[in-house]
Amino acid sequence: MNNNFDKTKFSILVKRAIGSGKQKDFAQKIQLSPEHLSRIINSKYDKPPSIETIKKIAKNALNDVTYFELLESAGYASKQDIPDNFSLPEQPVIEKFMSGTILTALQNIHVPWTLETDNKEGIYNLSISLNQGFFKRWYFFYLNSANQELRKNQFNSYYLRLIFECLEPTDKISFVTSLDEEYKLYMERTPNNLNLNLSIILIDEPNLSIKTEYWLRTNSILDDKSKSFYTL
Repeated sequence: MNNNFDKTKFSILVKRAIGSGKQKDFAQKIQLSPEHLSRIINSKYDKPPSIETIKKIAKNALNDVTYFELLESAGYASKQDIPDNFSLPEQPVIEKFMSGTILTALQNIHVPWTLETDNKEGIYNLSISLNQGFFKRWYFFYLNSANQELRKNQFNSYYLRLIFECLEPTDKISFVTSLDEEYKLYMERTPNNLNLNLSIILIDEPNLSIKTEYWLRTNSILDDKSKSFYTL
């Protein structure tokens, strides 16, 4: 049994996701039988639905029910217990989808990690501590600027900020976007004057998954094995 699965909270979220529509129609959209969906809604299961099912619920959800909220209530959002005071109250829906996608992908690196609540005064959208291996902390910036001029301004602002950041050699910083144009911008303008472990991650928003991750910079002590291991 998944001890972090809050079936009552999950049921409430699914009901909100369906809204005023019919359960039968929603079941068809997420490719479940009406009976299966009914059992989820009535908290009849002790195990959470699969991540693939949760993705389908999130993609068809109404009333601002997000992928991150569904993952959290299902017990998938982290390998460790999420702190009681951890929340993402100010994030737009797109950023919560990014958080859910990143936290799901992190399960594949097979290293224990915990979410950090002390988020460097809000500089980063998401921060985790890694409990073994090369990296000790991993910080994430979320990007999503459809406007070309805004993308360039944000690009310059983030790099200027990183120049003055007190970061350790065992820290990793990743930019996250769902826009191909934004991903290419960061790939094409690799910073040569930053001795950091820095990457850009492209998210497949419709499928709530990682398309690819590209390393923009690595410091002198990061070896190829660790670089490969910590790539999503």
